[in-house]
Amino acid sequence: MLSINRAEDHIILIGYRGVGKTTIGELLGSRLQRSFHDSDTEIVNDTGLTIPEIFKEKGENYFRQIEQQVIQRLCLMSDPIILATGGGAVLSSVNRELIKEYGTIVLLTASEDTIYQRIHEDPNRPALTSHDLKREIREVLKVRNPLYQSLQDLTIDTESHSPDDAVTRILEYIH
Repeated sequence: MLSINRAEDHIILIGYRGVGKTTIGELLGSRLQRSFHDSDTEIVNDTGLTIPEIFKEKGENYFRQIEQQVIQRLCLMSDPIILATGGGAVLSSVNRELIKEYGTIVLLTASEDTIYQRIHEDPNRPALTSHDLKREIREVLKVRNPLYQSLQDLTIDTESHSPDDAVTRILEYIH
């Protein structure tokens, strides 16, 4: 489904954790009167486990399998939605193909320091490496940034744009 009318696509928010995908997604959903879905929240609802519990009890591979099922289910919804993906969703080639085919992809970014400030005290964000958080952010972004960049239709720096400004920029882009 290569769509010509971006206003009828799903709007899919990608980016590292802590860049504002949920905040901006909820605002955007409200402004467009579309349902908002956060893939991590859907995973928690489907499994009955928190993300840290899934990582600890079942492992990252299990998490990624469930994440792929959730993203596929959401991308195949007939009505246009707003979807905030988990930061690592882009690691799956299947996820990359799905979101590229079914949505307009907005990459949200922030500096490593800002990401650290936003997430360092959040217990719902499991460690992704054995490194301290600052090094983890730097190392993980090295791997993910090329994937994020290859997918994005629009990039918004959430340090220099408020959530409302980001929503306005997205609306201008899709219309």
